[in-house]
Amino acid sequence: MTTLNSEPNIPPLFSIDKVHIGPYEYELQFVLDLVKDGHTLYGHYDTGETPGIQVDPKYPPRRIVAALVHEILHCVSNEFAINLNERQVTVMATALVDTYVRNQNLFDEMRSFLLNPPVNLKEIVYNNFTQNLREAEND
Repeated sequence: MTTLNSEPNIPPLFSIDKVHIGPYEYELQFVLDLVKDGHTLYGHYDTGETPGIQVDPKYPPRRIVAALVHEILHCVSNEFAINLNERQVTVMATALVDTYVRNQNLFDEMRSFLLNPPVNLKEIVYNNFTQNLREAEND
């Protein structure tokens, strides 16, 4: 039988309390000493009646974020039938957190671009492409 201490027992660490993954919404909770079947966990996700992601906040910030990303990847894998195994999820979570930490400006730029794309994006791309063609012809 699987047992999990799952009651949030500290205030949230982030200003959000929900994670949206595709059409689904997961409640985000922070639970000290998260344990399942006698094993200490960094995080856990549940796709049951009340979908949720729980993360143990007693670890350093990078470990907390990695645990959250890890659980999000499990949710994505589950919801979209990707069937990632534990090693794949762990490696991807670690790589994504490292990439984010080392390329903060890139992620800020991507978010800004998604929320506010240039109005004339197609024109900019076309003009750049045709300019590159002209320069190549002149070489």
